[in-house]
Amino acid sequence: GAGMSVFAVIVVSSVVVALGAFIAGVVSAIKEQNQLAVVLNTTGGLLAMNTQQAIAYAQSISDSNVSTSEAIQVISEMAKAGNLGRESIAMITESAEQMKRLAGVAIEDTVKAFSKMADEPTKELIELAKRTGDVSPEVINLVQKLEDQGRKGEAAAIAMKALADANAEAARRIEQDLHPVAKFIAYLGELVKGLWEDIKDISRRALGGSTIVERIQDINNSLNTPSVF
Repeated sequence: GAGMSVFAVIVVSSVVVALGAFIAGVVSAIKEQNQLAVVLNTTGGLLAMNTQQAIAYAQSISDSNVSTSEAIQVISEMAKAGNLGRESIAMITESAEQMKRLAGVAIEDTVKAFSKMADEPTKELIELAKRTGDVSPEVINLVQKLEDQGRKGEAAAIAMKALADANAEAARRIEQDLHPVAKFIAYLGELVKGLWEDIKDISRRALGGSTIVERIQDINNSLNTPSVF
């Protein structure tokens, strides 16, 4: 009857929508991995990791707030920056997620801020102190002393940690001041993000951390390998 027809339309429509979302998720995951492969092989020397290692690392640091996709994007942006090492991936990823979720700052902009901090620790740390008031004079003096002594790597590490701490404090204050309705909307957004990430994770498992080009090459190689039977 008419009731069954309406039910059938609803079921078919739901299947079509679900299939469309799945296909979109697969395409998005493939695009992410291919972009990651390009930047790691062109500008990501300091990170010292290949595509499979980067994806595995991104998955290992993902949690209830940080998605694998966000971690992959951070690693890609760090590779583009060229002056950030793998030891700071987790810290920068957490900071980038906080600033994106609560302050609306693009991931690439947060990574650029860390890159500038690594380039000119003392100068950028002073600017951070002026903007936020969350950096102590003692930390600034220590960073300046280390940089003057030629120990720029140590100075940069301390300065980047100060930036991460300042971002975390800013995120905490923003979250505390959010209107309940805004918090609920943000919660719904996180639910949608989680579902979308689940779809893309299926694709990542299917690809096994490889790009689509690498997967096609693997299939071709297996087809061209003579059977021993």
